[in-house]
Amino acid sequence: MRTDADARRRATLSAALGFCQLQPTPQTPEIAALQRWMMTWRGIGYIVTGMERQGYALALRKLVDDGWNAAFEEHRLLAPVATANAPTPFRAVIDAAWKALNAKPMPTPGQAMVEEVL
Repeated sequence: MRTDADARRRATLSAALGFCQLQPTPQTPEIAALQRWMMTWRGIGYIVTGMERQGYALALRKLVDDGWNAAFEEHRLLAPVATANAPTPFRAVIDAAWKALNAKPMPTPGQAMVEEVL
């Protein structure tokens, strides 16, 4: 069961990740500062902790071609909810977390029919 604190944490995490999706400009130095901070190991640690509180686990892999792959999973035996490949581990984690928080849940078989009846 989600509490108000969980909802606030999710909103804060979502806002920070959303700002990391923006292109910084000279008129928005705050966005550049947030992105510089988030693209550190400490920033990634905060993202991973926040995502764990939302029920996700991170799998981070170094790729052979010097890139990185990040995947957020709700369960280790299931397919990842979201993945991202990037040149740096920071960008891969940020992009995968953003995708995971904004992923639409897949309907289970028969769910659509039940919802239509209700």
